Amino acid sequence: MILALDIGLNLGWAAGAPGVPFVSGTMVFSSTGRDIGRLYYAVRSAVGSKIDENAISHVVSEAPVHIPTNGIDSIETTFGIHATVALTCKDKGLSYRRIHMATARKTVLGFSRAPADVAKHRRREWLKSRIVGYCIARGWKPESDDAADALINLEFTCREIDPTYAAASAVEEMARGVA
Repeated sequence: MILALDIGLNLGWAAGAPGVPFVSGTMVFSSTGRDIGRLYYAVRSAVGSKIDENAISHVVSEAPVHIPTNGIDSIETTFGIHATVALTCKDKGLSYRRIHMATARKTVLGFSRAPADVAKHRRREWLKSRIVGYCIARGWKPESDDAADALINLEFTCREIDPTYAAASAVEEMARGVA
């Protein structure tokens, strides 16, 4: 089983494998201010529980992206959560890999960003609505756009590791009119 994560204070997760139905959800973590260790501990505990509950053997997450306008607290939180997930996987003897979201979105959805004619301040919203819409059309029930991103990561990983799954997904998408 694979656990796919969309890293953040609202941490989207999806678990499944080729031929196994996907499940997903969102874990919400509170900002801990200066006590960043408490956040990392909470993430470690929650991700560890998801690994144990779902008999996970492989974990993937979106690769962290440095946004120049983010402050040091945001950078510390994002990169610290990634490091915490990597450490949790190492402690449990699991493989852990980071995926570039643009690659996953392009592979699964056929695009990775909003078109240029979408107003700049609306592009993130446009993209998130398409991701959630794709997930719903596939029969998945993401509770948030973070869970939807995790489902895209999981779908991408399943397609990578199993070519027969990739072909079956394409046929299913055409039959449902998703592709």
